[in-house]
Amino acid sequence: PLGLLVLLLTALLLPSPYLPGGLNIPVLMLLFLVLLWIVDMVILRRELHIVHSRTLRPLLAFNGIVLLSFVIGQLPWFSNASRAPLSAQIGGMLIFLLSTGAFLLAAHQLHDLRWLRWLTWIFIVVGWLHVAGWLIPGLGEITKYVYYRGVHSNSLYWTWLVALALSQALFNRDLPLFWRIAFGFVAVSTLYVGFVLNGGWKSGYLPGMAAAGAILAARSWSLRRRYATEDLGSDGFRYTGCFYE
Repeated sequence: PLGLLVLLLTALLLPSPYLPGGLNIPVLMLLFLVLLWIVDMVILRRELHIVHSRTLRPLLAFNGIVLLSFVIGQLPWFSNASRAPLSAQIGGMLIFLLSTGAFLLAAHQLHDLRWLRWLTWIFIVVGWLHVAGWLIPGLGEITKYVYYRGVHSNSLYWTWLVALALSQALFNRDLPLFWRIAFGFVAVSTLYVGFVLNGGWKSGYLPGMAAAGAILAARSWSLRRRYATEDLGSDGFRYTGCFYE
């Protein structure tokens, strides 16, 4: 789990030189961690154990489609069309394959919920400092030298910051009220910076808004479902307006 924590901080803060195929140091580090996990599982422990989950089959099917697309993309379908460089194609393919690798690595390494909490909270706190640089005078002159530009110029950074902070604020009942309000402020301020202060970059705030809308819809559905199950009649049935169970 410590390797995943180092990977998170490396991806946020460590500048990376240009590498072929659009790769960078965090991607290579993730590849190294995945290979270490496979070597430990196959060679050292001599057991091929994959966590059983309903998400596994769709992930494997998706990766099969990625590999098939890469192979088919090498065929000369159009004689006059120029193809992307092979390094760029391999880099794009690795994005999808390593995303699955990261998913499986986390599923097998994070046996304690505390590690998942720390990864989530560290990403929110460290990630929001860049947003704070937009809001607090003078701080931006410091944060622009701290954060790797390839991080905050990627819309996924803004999307995950909104999604994780807002979901912690709305769904994590174990957090004290102060921290839930703080995480809610992180989500709102991030959307404010993306929509108001940097509104020309629609790829920065529209995915975050979509994530916030989905989370609010899930919260609304969760509340309706909870109230429905708590509204019991004297005959033992649950009554919710015009239907019952």
